[in-house]
Amino acid sequence: MEKGVGSTFTSRGQSLTSYSYTLSSDGVLSECGEDWVAYTIMESSFENTPSGQPPVLRGSCACGKCTYNSATLPTSITLCYCTTCRKISGAPFLPFGNFDNSAVRWTDETQKTMENPRSIKDVGGRLHPPMSLQRSPIAYRGACSDCSSPLFMKYHCEPSMISIPMGTMDDASVVGKLPVLSQHIFLSEKATWWDAPSDDKAARYETFSDGFEDQLREWIAVGRPQIPKNDFLNLGTKD
Repeated sequence: MEKGVGSTFTSRGQSLTSYSYTLSSDGVLSECGEDWVAYTIMESSFENTPSGQPPVLRGSCACGKCTYNSATLPTSITLCYCTTCRKISGAPFLPFGNFDNSAVRWTDETQKTMENPRSIKDVGGRLHPPMSLQRSPIAYRGACSDCSSPLFMKYHCEPSMISIPMGTMDDASVVGKLPVLSQHIFLSEKATWWDAPSDDKAARYETFSDGFEDQLREWIAVGRPQIPKNDFLNLGTKD
């Protein structure tokens, strides 16, 4: 049993300050002081991605129940200003990283989330895939069933891709350089109190990008085929 009070505690590159803790021999934090800074400790039950390669990026929802990793970095980054994204995020836009669906794995990691000094939640290594919600006829949105964090956007016309909110990604886990912002979409629905940056060299669209509009038209022309709910989620299991 180890007890400590001090200036820093580091887990996966995340340093915390002003804390007290009790750490058992198996690595479980059993108590923490009044000044605990909210964070998540992750001990992965496995490390591989769907391709069998070590992940280059990890992330989770706010409460730590839903976690994922990816064998690749996002191919591009999009800021969406549509009304639904604004309402879901409570922000002027929702930033998405766009991934090949086959690279992303929803994992069964053991996590202890310190939400405040008096609340310790242990999800115990169980697999908690995000719930899929169809808020429009063209796509699924994924969210945590506990904390409601937005976790993905999956368009029926783009079955090989999945978009994941950038804010769910753990910065310390990223291996390599993330792409620069590529586009702003749905500027026609932008909040009136927010001025979108105009000097970032990213493409700007009032609704979807021209290329995506073409994909939607092709999808409609072939009868609007639907991706089976949750079939696109690569779920991790213990070996």
